[in-house]
Amino acid sequence: LATGALVLQTRLVGERLCFRKLRGAGPDVGYVSLKLKDKALLVETTPAVPPTPLPDVSMTIEDSQRHSDGKVSWLGFCRIANFRDVAALWDDSPLSCAGGRKLRRSVLFRTGHWAAATEGDLERLKALGIRTYIDLR
Repeated sequence: LATGALVLQTRLVGERLCFRKLRGAGPDVGYVSLKLKDKALLVETTPAVPPTPLPDVSMTIEDSQRHSDGKVSWLGFCRIANFRDVAALWDDSPLSCAGGRKLRRSVLFRTGHWAAATEGDLERLKALGIRTYIDLR
């Protein structure tokens, strides 16, 4: 584990801590010694906000997750539900705006929640260049 990594204790076996990495560099799971000689290798901390458990979601595509046209996600998101470009209607015609103008594609998106997004999903979102996120709940 790198200095500054944040881990969650899942079990303590003698002087070895079984962990799950929450942030920072290092393996996602494993064991680490609590100290080396008299030097502490880990420092206990309390989270500012209690962690929110992620739902147990299958990573496989089920028929119920497919759109009526059989498509899943045009960008291949694993855990971001119903992500779509607002400018592209179901028949791929552009969305008309006031004055006869058309909404450009890849400018305005809508989706379900992002709470269970994978690292790959978040990378895809970054690649889209999204600058503003508005939660309408």
